Amino acid sequence: MTTTKILSTVSALLVTGLLALQLQAAPSVQKAEASIMTTNATEWWDDRYGDAYLSSMSYSQDSLLSYKGWQYATYYNAERHVVVQRRKLPDGQWQSLVLTDYTQTTNDNHNNISIGISPVDGRLHLAFDHHDDTLHYRQSSADVVNNPQDCHWDASLFGSVQDHLNHGTVSSLTYPRFAMAPDGTLIFEARLGQSGNGESWLWRYNNDGTWTETGKFIENTYDGGDANAYFFGIRFDINNRLHAAWVWRENFGGNSNHDIMYAYSDDHGSTWRNNSGSLVATTGSAFITLDDDVKVWDIPTDSGLINQEAMAVDLQGRVHILARRDIDGVNKQVHFWRDGNGTWIQNSTGINTRRWDNRSKIGFDSSGNVYAIMPSLQIASASAAKGYTDWTVVESRDSGRFHHSEPLIDYYAMRSGKDELYVYAQKGTVNSTSPDIAVIKYTLDGPAYSGWTLCAHEGQLCEFSATQEVRYGANGSYFSGSYTGSVACGNDTFGDPIPRVEKICEVYVNSGETVENWSFCAAEGETCRFPGTRNVRYGANDSYATGNHTHHVACDNATFGDPIHGTVKSCEININDWIYCAAEDQQCNFLGTREVRYGADGHYTTKILTDGTKCDNVTFGDPIKDRVKACHYRKIED
Repeated sequence: MTTTKILSTVSALLVTGLLALQLQAAPSVQKAEASIMTTNATEWWDDRYGDAYLSSMSYSQDSLLSYKGWQYATYYNAERHVVVQRRKLPDGQWQSLVLTDYTQTTNDNHNNISIGISPVDGRLHLAFDHHDDTLHYRQSSADVVNNPQDCHWDASLFGSVQDHLNHGTVSSLTYPRFAMAPDGTLIFEARLGQSGNGESWLWRYNNDGTWTETGKFIENTYDGGDANAYFFGIRFDINNRLHAAWVWRENFGGNSNHDIMYAYSDDHGSTWRNNSGSLVATTGSAFITLDDDVKVWDIPTDSGLINQEAMAVDLQGRVHILARRDIDGVNKQVHFWRDGNGTWIQNSTGINTRRWDNRSKIGFDSSGNVYAIMPSLQIASASAAKGYTDWTVVESRDSGRFHHSEPLIDYYAMRSGKDELYVYAQKGTVNSTSPDIAVIKYTLDGPAYSGWTLCAHEGQLCEFSATQEVRYGANGSYFSGSYTGSVACGNDTFGDPIPRVEKICEVYVNSGETVENWSFCAAEGETCRFPGTRNVRYGANDSYATGNHTHHVACDNATFGDPIHGTVKSCEININDWIYCAAEDQQCNFLGTREVRYGADGHYTTKILTDGTKCDNVTFGDPIKDRVKACHYRKIED
């Protein structure tokens, strides 16, 4: 079988940088809530397997999930005990129970916590503290999640730690995960064995406190050696089909990761079929190996392909994988997706990453648009209507505040059809840790995005189309300028707007909806009045003459000429344009919070300021020496 694959022609443009996206209209997100779930999480972190905390790693498929109007989460507290939290949505207070009879002692951020729910009998299930270890599993009493208002939330709800699911100790276990089907079926999947030669096993819950071992479904041995599956995810869609996607690894090192594999099951994991529908495995008796026809994308070893990043299945049944790989010598975040006909497509997001950096997650809304939640807590989006070719960073206000976290998301909230994204992340910066874990809520599928979008990290090359305004900095302090094609993102190019802080380059993106950029100012024969210097256009029906004017302009043919004969015309001002407010050493006056730039001839320092500012070198620094400078401001995008 030959796998059907498409490399989008737009994607080929995107690998050079985000600004190939400038005229696209990716959906926006709106930050709606930031709830501090705890101020007592363990601050231990490790950089051997990603620069991340013990409680916030991508290895845990679910540490946050919603069910029947309540949300549940897990973490290790400062004493390294398992904590289970719950709250009533949308904004109830978090309630905490601490399981003090088990202490996590191994300093290894593989050893995090996975949580699952069995809807039929209403139990919570936990698997925790594994990296080639004996199983640590426990479950709650029945009906805890089906009647949450009737139970007192304390440790007595959970039974003791078990090393087995049905019979016999489960040994050498890593990467436990639960997957819940809409019909109420709960499965448990884990790797048994070590990196490079482990095997993937399944168990099915019997809805009565017991489990049945379904058996092995992916084997390590093939005709040429040993390899094991490292999953992007294993998820049920809304029609109870179970999807699995993974990379093969042939030894302990991540450099041996290669290729993208996919299989699905329509009987809760009993049998497995490849992308074209051919039977490739019967769990417990006939296994998938590297020799089988399950590959959907060729990626060679030593390509910067990271394991266990992200997978989701949207409400339309499309499978989405967020991975990263080297493209033209640069490691980039890449989106693979399977359409309704089984065709796999690769779209580069254009977002530069670093090899073996912390992992991202991928979410979706009810319209099938997708969202990449990156470790810095920047969020990029792409629209289903454009075939996911319009990837744009649309949210970055929390960038840098969750440095040691691999973000986790509430998959089941999205699968319920609500346009809500819940992100679980522990606070911390490059130089400090924090015991605070936040659950941040975003509303999805917003209007087309306009605003600043990530182009490159400090030390990388920011690439884009045509001539664009680029700003460099962090935390509201930026130097900016106009550049064509690309610019090196560093102090040597821009100067240092904020010393001793890691900086980024961003480029301003418009939604592409031109009509939204202009606002009526005056009818023909009247005077168009406005503050400062503005770009004004005069005409009708897409035929306009434009020019820059200060404070006011006569809206007539004598001023602009006649761009469209025999038609009544009007004047409009560009509402996204910079507004002149002061010459150098004068006061720039405005009300509210605005983005202000100071400089001349395409070289500017940019700051976010409130209720006016002095327009001088003392406030902004000197972005261009020996030039008379000025200040302009514009509205900050919501």
